[in-house]
Amino acid sequence: MRLYFDQMAGALAAIGVLTALAKEDNSKASKYVEVGLFETGVFLSAGSIVEQQITGMNPERSIGSSNMAYESLQASDGRWIFCGAVSEALWRKFCQAMDLTEFITNPISQRVRKLDEKAAYVKERIRERCASMPSSEMLTRLRNYGVPCAPVNDYAAVLREEQLSVPRKLVDLHVGSRMLATPGFPITSGLSKR
Repeated sequence: MRLYFDQMAGALAAIGVLTALAKEDNSKASKYVEVGLFETGVFLSAGSIVEQQITGMNPERSIGSSNMAYESLQASDGRWIFCGAVSEALWRKFCQAMDLTEFITNPISQRVRKLDEKAAYVKERIRERCASMPSSEMLTRLRNYGVPCAPVNDYAAVLREEQLSVPRKLVDLHVGSRMLATPGFPITSGLSKR
């Protein structure tokens, strides 16, 4: 089962709220709960982040989803671009941006049936098309059509994000003689934590 960061952030927020409500301390500070979406994503990637620090190599990226264009796609320069075409309208824009209009010519009911039957073929055509252009061109095309997209950072770049420089966002992990950074738990509670 693939777990999406936004869904997990919602689940963690619910846990944080329930924990705050269960506390006997009824002060305003004890009822404050914050869960960061970015921090949740980093937390869920902890195993890969530590693996990258130990081996110096990025773990193999997981690709594929039930949506045709809601995933990370690799460009010709080796960079990965996350694409968020999650609706029929965004799928059409994605196809136009990437010159894959053959996949939007059928009415929706016919197209969905045909895409479901040919999912592997469609995904392969998407990957081929993305692999034929550099990431800068891919980003420009998708942004010009209003398709949500962003470059995907490797784990070393994630660890350099300013957002993680706040205390307790990263925790030191001692592995033999080495000290590695690993994500802290993404729930913050109490007004003093703000």
